[in-house]
Amino acid sequence: MFEDALRRKLREMEADFSAFGKKIRANPIAAKANQRLVWERGNSFGEVQVKVTDFRDDVVKPFQTNIVEVEHYLGQSEIFTSPIFSFDLRYDLLFLRCRLATLQEALKMSDFLRPLSDPSQQIQALAQGLRTLTAEESLQNIKAAEEAIVECETRKMKCLETELRLIQLSFHIVARSSGGISELNTEATCGRIVQLSRQYPDTAGKFFRGYKNLERSLHNFHPLGQLYVGDTADVWRRWGRHEVGHLTKCKYGHPYSTATFDGCPDCGREVEIMATPEPIDYESYMKNDEFLARMKGKR
Repeated sequence: MFEDALRRKLREMEADFSAFGKKIRANPIAAKANQRLVWERGNSFGEVQVKVTDFRDDVVKPFQTNIVEVEHYLGQSEIFTSPIFSFDLRYDLLFLRCRLATLQEALKMSDFLRPLSDPSQQIQALAQGLRTLTAEESLQNIKAAEEAIVECETRKMKCLETELRLIQLSFHIVARSSGGISELNTEATCGRIVQLSRQYPDTAGKFFRGYKNLERSLHNFHPLGQLYVGDTADVWRRWGRHEVGHLTKCKYGHPYSTATFDGCPDCGREVEIMATPEPIDYESYMKNDEFLARMKGKR
């Protein structure tokens, strides 16, 4: 529901950016009008974001808390054990996606405004203000994503951890593009994403194409690559089509419907990853006196 609303808003914003640009006037008289246009566009994702946070705080979190309280009230795990839910984390992720879309749009507006010729420099000041705000907000959201990632690791939410790490990496790229200095360990982040994608190909593995797009942005200073490609949105849509009466739990306690999903959408089928063999240093053999002596003895 909310994921689809966010996607529709992204398409809408992409389609009408040209119209926004035509309304900007590079002169002192239009300064307040320009500020209003930027402010309105910068808050375009606000409606979706508020709906996400309201539903998370008013419905999702109380529901999960009540289920845990039922378990504590009964006090008998053989009768009822609370599932390990991911729904609050999914709404945290949706919130971060709204923030990412907002900051990407702010950076896009800044890049459009900077080259405009304005003798009063008010357009340039507006553009710089957008970049400063984008950098600061991106760094804050990197930290917020880290908190959700730690919770995913605790609950063994492999797919959601992968998606959150990709969002976190996206904030890092946006922060860097807007002049911010991020302390995110990108090497460790990328390594973990690749590991999860290989180990859980049916779930986390769906995000590997999006990861490769971000990797190009990360190393080549390209604009932020497309993250959600292929059927990465499939799990969101399937949760919306949940079929009642087929509820089960995976080995980690994640609940899901067997009629809706082929396996647990939060972890999925696990594949053993073969260790990469250590490269052979042939040159060291050529310098080994014992090895050379043996070779001579075989002649």
